Amino acid sequence: MEDYRKYVQKRDFIDLIPYFLAVPVVAFFVLSRLSFIGGKLPEKLVADAGLVAAILMMVVWAATDRRGLYRSIAAAKAKVAAEEAERIRLAEEAEQAKYEYLTFDVHGVQYANTDGMHRQAILEQLSQKNRPFDVQNVELRKETYQGEDACGVYVGGWKIGYVPRLLADDLCGRFDHIDDIVDFKITKDDRPEKASALRSYGARMRVRLLTDDAYAAQHWDDQ
Repeated sequence: MEDYRKYVQKRDFIDLIPYFLAVPVVAFFVLSRLSFIGGKLPEKLVADAGLVAAILMMVVWAATDRRGLYRSIAAAKAKVAAEEAERIRLAEEAEQAKYEYLTFDVHGVQYANTDGMHRQAILEQLSQKNRPFDVQNVELRKETYQGEDACGVYVGGWKIGYVPRLLADDLCGRFDHIDDIVDFKITKDDRPEKASALRSYGARMRVRLLTDDAYAAQHWDDQ
């Protein structure tokens, strides 16, 4: 929209030029018609001045009309841009209303897996992206832990821990509502006292889920 404003301002300045030219010519023509001055000037000069004055007045009229047109176009462009921005904002709000988010630290990263591989070692390798730990697709899997429903967290097929117990029941109950894992980050505590600790590496993730209404609308045809 700023481009249109600058354009109109530039056109305003350009369209003022005929006014500056018209004023002295028209003044000369008017004065030349006065008897005490006109009689002393050549008739052709007076006639030419009148013709030029008439032409400049037409140019001034056209420039005035065109300035109004420029402003109308700029106003219309600004209105369209504002309406488009509002449409995009409402569409984004409607899109975001379809989702809810869960952000949490992965639990159980200080333990070893059943195959003996320690999760701290896995996280360290994942953080360094050493092969075969360079494939880092993140996924959640429904599991059972100590007789209860749980959600395991896997990166590149390697288990690094669980969804926190306080969230696990809700997430397992709506597992098919999971739309995407929008953020995943491996963290490390670099404090000296943690250097040899069992839990210097961790992981934090953000999961996006469809709301109940959005899920129902998306699966309407399956009902």
